[in-house]
Amino acid sequence: MSFSSIELVKQLTPFLDAPRWLVAYSGGVDSHVLLHSLLQYPNHPPIEAVHINHQLQDEAGQWQQHCQQQADQLNIPLHTITVAVDTTGSLEEQARKARYQAFEALLEPGDVLLMGHHRDDQVETLMLRLLRGSGSRGLAAMPFSRPLGQGLLARPLLELPRSAIEQYAKEHAIQWVEDPS
Repeated sequence: MSFSSIELVKQLTPFLDAPRWLVAYSGGVDSHVLLHSLLQYPNHPPIEAVHINHQLQDEAGQWQQHCQQQADQLNIPLHTITVAVDTTGSLEEQARKARYQAFEALLEPGDVLLMGHHRDDQVETLMLRLLRGSGSRGLAAMPFSRPLGQGLLARPLLELPRSAIEQYAKEHAIQWVEDPS
């Protein structure tokens, strides 16, 4: 299974009048494929990438450099935000909280933040919530879009399996970083 940027942007038609699209860009395959595919569509709003450096991995500085190099090659602005993650409780939950606070602070009225979550992430989220004993609201998993700060968060890859994303990356010779966690 593969996909094209035109198929992807069809899902984003309601957001074509946004002042800008911000792409949550970790440098991983999901976010890089999302960024690359959006840039292929001719009539998109201005696109900017956002890299959040959680400072949790030894390679965090290298990942940030990789993201800057890729943004430079794609000729798009990159916002790099370094966050301090509270280490009490669940590290994953605290990192997510810090990341979303940074995104909210960056979003201006009408902006759309695009994330590279895919079907495999959706299944993983559902399983984690089941294990945590989440109620019916928690079991709904991730929505395609929802309000976030002054803008909107959207996940256009949510119906695609990771294998389709990796296939797109190989077809377009995309270089990405792997997060060992």
